[in-house]
Amino acid sequence: MGNASTNTPLMDERVLQTRETLELTPKEIQSFWKLFCKCDKFQEGMISIDNFFWILLEREERTEWGESIFHLILNTNTNQENKHHISFGEFIQAVCTFAMFQV
Repeated sequence: MGNASTNTPLMDERVLQTRETLELTPKEIQSFWKLFCKCDKFQEGMISIDNFFWILLEREERTEWGESIFHLILNTNTNQENKHHISFGEFIQAVCTFAMFQV
C-alpha cells in the first residue's frame, strides 16, 4: 500500500477490481487517493471506519446498513487483521459501493 505522503497509491487488487468494474479513470483514482490522504491524518496508510462515516457520510454514528457494507467488504479479505481500519483499496471499494446505492 502506498504511504499517504506519496502522490500515487499502490494499485492493489481491490483498486484494480473497482477501477475495472466501474471504469474509473486514472484521474478519478487520484481524486479518491487525495480524499483518502485527507482522512489519513497520521499518514499510516489506514483510516478508521468511524472516520469514514464521520467525514464522508457526514454521520457521527455508524448505521446498520453501513455496517452491512463494511461487513461484506472486510469479509472478502481474509488477511484483514484490524476490522476497525481500512486501507486505500478497501476505502475506494467502500466509497463506490455506498455511491452505487445513492440517488
